[in-house]
Amino acid sequence: MNDLLTIEEAAELLNVRPSFVSELIEGGTLRQHGAGAGAAGVDPCLDTAEVLAFRERSDAAASAALDEMTAEGEAADLYDE
Repeated sequence: MNDLLTIEEAAELLNVRPSFVSELIEGGTLRQHGAGAGAAGVDPCLDTAEVLAFRERSDAAASAALDEMTAEGEAADLYDE
């Protein structure tokens, strides 16, 4: 795997739309790297390790939210045995 990814490659890795990756860049969640980072007319590149770390954090947050919802449902006796 390359050290740098295009927006499209990062989107594929994250299973999201390229526009969402652009929003992550604009919001400062992911940073542009490489020659011309942030320059007008230059396609941004993203660090592979940073994108993978973001995916791991996102997956962990989603898993924690699902665990919490499951626990709340069990506490409310919403599940059949």
